[in-house]
Amino acid sequence: MLDAIRQSATSWGVKVLFGIIILVFVFWGVGSIGDGSKTQVVATVNERPILAQTFRQAQQRAVENMRQRNPEVTHEELRAMGLGRQVLESLVAEELLAEKAAQLGVTVSDVELRQKIYQLPYFQDESGQFDPDLYRRILNSQRIGIAEFEDDMRRSILSEKIERYVTHPAKASEEEAHELFGYSREKRTLQYLLVENDDYLDQVNATDEEVAAYYEENKEAFSVPMRLSFSYLPFTPSALASKVDVPEEYLREEYEARIDEYMQPEQVKARHILIEVAEGANEAIVEQAKREIETVRMRVVELDEDFATVAMEVSDGPSAVNGGDLGWFTRGQMVEAFEEAAFSLEPGAVSEPVRTPFGFHIILVEDREDEHVTPFEDAKESLKLAIAEDRAADLVSNLLDVALEQIYAGDSLEAVANDLGLAVRSTDEPLTRDGAQMILALTDKALDRLFSMEEGYVTDTPLETVDGYVLATVEKRLPPDYEPLEDVRETIAERIRQDKAEEMAKAEAEQLAERVQESGVPAELADALETSRPFDRQGLIEGLGMNQELTQQAFAAEKGAWLTGAWAVNDGYIVASLHEITPPTQEQWATEKAMWVDFISESKKEELFRSFLNDLQQKAEVLVYQQELIQ
Repeated sequence: MLDAIRQSATSWGVKVLFGIIILVFVFWGVGSIGDGSKTQVVATVNERPILAQTFRQAQQRAVENMRQRNPEVTHEELRAMGLGRQVLESLVAEELLAEKAAQLGVTVSDVELRQKIYQLPYFQDESGQFDPDLYRRILNSQRIGIAEFEDDMRRSILSEKIERYVTHPAKASEEEAHELFGYSREKRTLQYLLVENDDYLDQVNATDEEVAAYYEENKEAFSVPMRLSFSYLPFTPSALASKVDVPEEYLREEYEARIDEYMQPEQVKARHILIEVAEGANEAIVEQAKREIETVRMRVVELDEDFATVAMEVSDGPSAVNGGDLGWFTRGQMVEAFEEAAFSLEPGAVSEPVRTPFGFHIILVEDREDEHVTPFEDAKESLKLAIAEDRAADLVSNLLDVALEQIYAGDSLEAVANDLGLAVRSTDEPLTRDGAQMILALTDKALDRLFSMEEGYVTDTPLETVDGYVLATVEKRLPPDYEPLEDVRETIAERIRQDKAEEMAKAEAEQLAERVQESGVPAELADALETSRPFDRQGLIEGLGMNQELTQQAFAAEKGAWLTGAWAVNDGYIVASLHEITPPTQEQWATEKAMWVDFISESKKEELFRSFLNDLQQKAEVLVYQQELIQ
């Protein structure tokens, strides 16, 4: 809680300070742990102590903060992350900044402190005014004293002031921003010849000797972790819901009370075909895309070609692989122009071309539903289950106590289940930890306990799940092993064949690369030349996949030049030339200028602040006395 409040109150520099940048600190000296005078001191910073109590409080806040984001994080994981050392490093940084502030005469007045606290939304009432009673209650609930909190806030404000003082000169010019904008937003297009791996599969095979050798060389890839077969009796709201009777009269009353939940908005089920056009593209590119989408519409409307098939062939964007299927959607889920067109169509109709920020679309509406209320009969079963589970939550504790008494008395899981009117469940096959977790949703500790149980043993303490408990009996333990060769023979053989086919495709592509470098595209391959979608420096080329080295070569090449060598892509290897260079438009720059100026300014501030912190560290004497606390 305290960390969250501090983050609301501080700027980017202080957040960086207490997160990542502080990792630049390296502790030089290690004092004697056995020195009795130092037992209450974790470290000193220029002879000023950091007390063990201060460290533990900061560490506890850090742990609570981590667990708010990830409730399942374990102590071992926190230790592996070096949380203790990071906490100490942040405390050292606070001391160094406080020392620097004193040297500069920078202070935090009581008025400044009050203003900052008054601005925190955590402590404001519904009208947005600071509420002193709420302030005290929240701090009490978090076991934080007012003096402790205000001292911590004062130090945070002080650090923020130093950050502003240090980074004030860091500003970006419009020229710098425009240069980075142009570099980042430029796109390029390739022309390429593709040599597909699959074209060589019928020319290769895998011998028994090769399969056996591959299995031995890669045996760990076929390892199987420990598995358990077990029976279990869950005590969760969903498992106990069947013991709760919900009369239909009550169901109808609840249905009427929750009627708003059953209001279904107007929705349509649609497919689309997209020809991408960047916002701000020049008129020639826009007209070309418009002609393409009109041709596509003619194919599906006048020539009666299957919409999904055409979408898979020509559409841009992720839905193309599913035939342009967008599923059901309601108003407000799509951009305005697309939404207006889709909701104006009757089922079976195809729209005229629609322009959106993504490009040109045509839309096929396959079905539609008007706004309506889900009938009681359709909602009854799900509502009944929800109510039953809610009531069953109150049964968990009592039934579990009864079950445990019988387990302690020596009863089997089956006998317990029969007496309680429940049913024991069993795994259909041995399960790994992941498999067991999928069906039981156990906590980490409970999962560890389950996999440490011996065969035939019944849990004498319940295993905790995300919403209840489980009692279990391990029927069979299968130790870690390897899949038998015969079970994976076909998989290995196919893998070897794929590798051999890829090697042949690569060799063919490399030879082709040499030919085009010398004399251009062979006449017999001219019709096979393809053009990529425009791509940026991130490395992903739509349809070809991710290849950062290929992207780097493309952005280093001159227009029309062939790239050296053959390049691995999704389906094989390509031989490519740089076809188009598309700089960003002035319209894009006008839209994004402020963002790029801010981005470079913040980067400069971060760099300047990092240098400042490093300088403080270089001049400081930091001694650590209790290494065991920070491990």
